Amino acid sequence: MSSVRSPKRWARAEDWERVKPILKELYKEEGRPLKEVMHILETEHQFYATQRMYKSKLKEWSFSKYVRATEAVAILKAVEQRQAAGKSSQIILRGEEVDLSRIKNYIRRNRNRGRLERLYVEERAAPEDGRTQLICRTPSPDPFGLRTPGLLEPAEGLYRALSGYVEMSFGTGNWFVTDDGRMRSIKGDPAWYSVNMKDLWNRLDLAASLVNAGEVDRVSLVKLLEPVFGYMPHVVANQYPRSISHMLGIFEDLYRRGRGDLVDTFLRHITGLSEVLLGKEHAQTRLWQSLLAIWADEHMELLDRFWTALLNLLRKQKVRSHLLEMSVYTDYYDVILIRTDWEAQELSLRRELERATDENMNTNSEQCQMMYLRHAEAMKQVYKRRGQYDLMAKSMDGLVEKGDWDNGLGIQARGEAALEVGDWEAAEGYYREAKEHIHVNPYWKDESWVLDVFLKLERCLRHNGKEEEADQVAREKLEHLATLQA
Repeated sequence: MSSVRSPKRWARAEDWERVKPILKELYKEEGRPLKEVMHILETEHQFYATQRMYKSKLKEWSFSKYVRATEAVAILKAVEQRQAAGKSSQIILRGEEVDLSRIKNYIRRNRNRGRLERLYVEERAAPEDGRTQLICRTPSPDPFGLRTPGLLEPAEGLYRALSGYVEMSFGTGNWFVTDDGRMRSIKGDPAWYSVNMKDLWNRLDLAASLVNAGEVDRVSLVKLLEPVFGYMPHVVANQYPRSISHMLGIFEDLYRRGRGDLVDTFLRHITGLSEVLLGKEHAQTRLWQSLLAIWADEHMELLDRFWTALLNLLRKQKVRSHLLEMSVYTDYYDVILIRTDWEAQELSLRRELERATDENMNTNSEQCQMMYLRHAEAMKQVYKRRGQYDLMAKSMDGLVEKGDWDNGLGIQARGEAALEVGDWEAAEGYYREAKEHIHVNPYWKDESWVLDVFLKLERCLRHNGKEEEADQVAREKLEHLATLQA
């Protein structure tokens, strides 16, 4: 299949919005030179703009890496005044927290503080809208930053509950790191978690898929989900380090598929269990209560901050488990980042994999393998958007060395690419082959993958005029689903 590239064109408004999170990460957060950022966006994301256009957007979005001299003096004077009053300080400049040590070092290196202060006086005499927004306030334990008044109370309550639960778990020794780098709970059996959480996820995943496809009645749905309720007391009582993050990822997947009713049922059930098993004042109970309270409203912004805070809390502990941090990041990706465009997802995943290498993590671990899988999927979608179908077809091949040893995902990717170019005969062949891999290396193939293979093969067969075979595949699909429900 040949690669079809889009012609070069200058960035439009929608293009700027597409690369905005990537630009922020590369330029502002990583501090890369503007020319390097421009080169990356042009070569990796087919985004074309002049340096002048970049500078205009950076100013519009307040993506400045620098603190001006007058701002540095204003910050230092405000902090000194608060210190004299016995107050600690948190600095917010243009909506972002500023590292105070960085400001002090800047002032220390600049020998002419008197000149800086004269500039500051002149700046204060300028019209109001000529000055940059500067907020100096007492720091709170909430890392979520500034937010709208409507979100303030639930967000702070959620973070307090999260912080209390994490600190309690480490402080009491309930969570500990094993010799192989895994974070465990002294209360639970890790083997139980590995096996049953996988089954819990598959049942909820299958339930959502079947309901959306209109292929399950209420009696069958109740039967399918009955074991899930049986798992919940173990999840609550054993307080596994990843369990809350993992469950939220599962719940949000259901919510995204229009099954908010199931989410509400499970959240109320698990919150009630925690109140009974651990007590209403227990830190985990308070956390579930806070999560139940936010889910009824627009909760995505709060969940974004929840995962950011959880990762920050885990990474600042004296005893760390990189494997747990990677698992929590994966949950964060599956719920939050998955809503961004594919280029932003690919960049975030690539950065996290680079972190794994830099911190000497075990890249053959289950957690790393799942991240490689997500990165390959993001690359597949990026190639699809760019019309690079030959690269799309090969995008999953690298996973053979990461655990997908039968290359089932690679075969499916070839089928997808063939459909994109309208080669129905080739697509049929690839999906026939993929169907033979449904029960091979099942760890890498969840039920969504299996259902997709059945549906795409049936679609190809009908398009190619092979109705009898298509009917047979449809029956096999129903038999497979019936086996799972049983």
